[in-house]
Amino acid sequence: MTWWAPREPVAAVRLAAALPLLGAAVSLVLPWVTPDSLGPYPWMPVVLHVAAPLVLVLGVVLVVRAAHVPACTTLLLDLGTILAALTANLLTHDTSFGGQIYLLVAPVIAAHHLRGRAAWLVTGVAVSADALLLGVLEGSAGLGRDLPAFTLLAVGVVALVLRARRRHFALLEELHRRAGHDDLTGLATRRVLEAALEQALAGPSSCAVVLADVDDFTAVNDRGGHEGGDAALRAVADRLLALRLDHPELLAARLGGDEMVLLVPDNGPDVAVGLARQLRGMVAGAAELLRTGNPVTLSVGVAGSCPGDDPATLLARADRALYAAKAAGRDRVEAGTGVPPPRSAAASVTHPTEGRGVVAAQ
Repeated sequence: MTWWAPREPVAAVRLAAALPLLGAAVSLVLPWVTPDSLGPYPWMPVVLHVAAPLVLVLGVVLVVRAAHVPACTTLLLDLGTILAALTANLLTHDTSFGGQIYLLVAPVIAAHHLRGRAAWLVTGVAVSADALLLGVLEGSAGLGRDLPAFTLLAVGVVALVLRARRRHFALLEELHRRAGHDDLTGLATRRVLEAALEQALAGPSSCAVVLADVDDFTAVNDRGGHEGGDAALRAVADRLLALRLDHPELLAARLGGDEMVLLVPDNGPDVAVGLARQLRGMVAGAAELLRTGNPVTLSVGVAGSCPGDDPATLLARADRALYAAKAAGRDRVEAGTGVPPPRSAAASVTHPTEGRGVVAAQ
């Protein structure tokens, strides 16, 4: 992204457009509230009857069409706000502190919605505009008196706002990362998986899922404690992530508990079965998965997508294949075929150590 493009383009354009919009609205309303505020300026009717309505219309259009304007619009609006403030101060011969503060509004707004380089550009233009204002109206005396203070104020305020924005976006990125990744395993969360499944199922190509479950995980926890169980889950997750090194298109996610999923986009169940067997082999017999040296095995179910599938039905079909693997003795890979029958029509086998039903292969 270019240096002048804001992080949040729509919000930035609306915020930048709000400044001239507000100024134009005040210019139209103020004469009705305080007629004496116009002062002895012959050009004021032109501002009231021509410039202010045009700026008002432009501001409304930018607010409404913010999503359809070029990326440089926000920067141009900030620079235009400085030019408008400088012009008004020169025409009214206003070098007061209040008049100079108008030049500071645009840099502060720019620091809020533009990137650092663009915000400092706007700040430099504002300082130059203040120097021009003071030099034209008060000469070197005004420059020596007010410019250093204005410069320090502008640089200090912009630096503070930029720092706050950096911390804000860093926090947002961390929250986004945590929302999308499981803290224990580093795998994607169920929400991320379901979104990816929806996208894969909506595409023209088929996809498949690999659903892996640690065998006898209750016993794993009993032998190694919760710390050992967590270590086993992390180690299995590491092997899932290792598969992605050779296949970056894969998505590895933790479905919940000891169940983990590998989404295989743009491929059928044959490719997924090969990956499932590779995963099972990487885990089987790896005694280092537990500190106690006890091996950990996986039962794996594979299902390919069918026309009309949604994420729930595809995962349900992989779940049935997984239960078939457990019913067949565990530490194996089973692939589901076709559209699964209702659970009520399937045979159910219960494993007391697992504490849940296992559906035999159909």
